[in-house]
Amino acid sequence: MNPKLIKALVVDDDRPTLLIIGKALESMGIIPILCSSPVHAVQIVADNPIEILITDFQMPEMNGAELIDTLDKSNPDKKRATIMTSGVVSLPQINKFLESGVDYFLPKPVNLRELCLYLKRILEAKKSGNGESNDQRLC
Repeated sequence: MNPKLIKALVVDDDRPTLLIIGKALESMGIIPILCSSPVHAVQIVADNPIEILITDFQMPEMNGAELIDTLDKSNPDKKRATIMTSGVVSLPQINKFLESGVDYFLPKPVNLRELCLYLKRILEAKKSGNGESNDQRLC
């Protein structure tokens, strides 16, 4: 799968984090869609299919777990890779996220090497699922 065809939605109420993650996605050839509102993110996903969701946990309006649940309920047939970020959760909460279907958890501040590692794993899984070649650029 060509990473340029992959869209990732990044949802975080912290603008610097959005921009940093967006640049990392671009460096890997992934199309970033940046959103500071989880409520707006629901509408974005309704209008644009995405393959990767990167969301903060603690946000106004709804938290990241609620966002994931809302997206899953509105489109139960769509499987997307999910990365949750947060600077204020406990180990039991992280385990709960992972058990509920979140693919990866990243503590804040986001470590870009770790983010890129997770993104490479996601791209590899998509590649092997489709049997296509994947020309990844290093992050």
